[in-house]
Amino acid sequence: MRGGEGNQQRFKYLIVAVVAFVLGFGSAWISFKSQGDRVAVEDNNTDGVETTANISIPISSEGGENQEPQESVTVGDVVLRVDPQAPGKSVFVKEVSAPRAVWVVIVENIDGVHGNILGAGLFDIGETAGVVELLRGTVEGGSYYALLHNEDSELTQNRTFDSEQDTPLIDSENRIIEVLFTTSSAPGEE
Repeated sequence: MRGGEGNQQRFKYLIVAVVAFVLGFGSAWISFKSQGDRVAVEDNNTDGVETTANISIPISSEGGENQEPQESVTVGDVVLRVDPQAPGKSVFVKEVSAPRAVWVVIVENIDGVHGNILGAGLFDIGETAGVVELLRGTVEGGSYYALLHNEDSELTQNRTFDSEQDTPLIDSENRIIEVLFTTSSAPGEE
């Protein structure tokens, strides 16, 4: 009988552990959801993706040539601005506006070419500024792109960035809607 009681006790501990794990995971999930659905992603291949956009601004359905980036860009109803900032594990987006939900995707600048995706944040209609959390932080003296990507799904439960589905937004001249920003610890330096 003693062996049976020991098994029952282990079973009770297992149930308590599973319940504690589920509660901890659930509370963490709710906490992250309440931070504006910001997610960090990593993608090692952002080049060569055919771009389309499902947004009602004067843009083309294909292309993807890079434009000469600036700190801010306005195309129709779409606005994106990222100022120079201190390096770190997040990027502050000064201004973003679009007629539907869009992703602000932070990408390395490797000699004028898009490198790895460091993170992405979903901005809903009406959001005008926010923070994009990164998987890998920006570095002192670095140069980075902030690109606008389409949110492919209208489903509220699919708020996950997918570089294959959530393609870059492009303007009517087939240029990716993006800005270039730099990082520096010293105030006022670029």
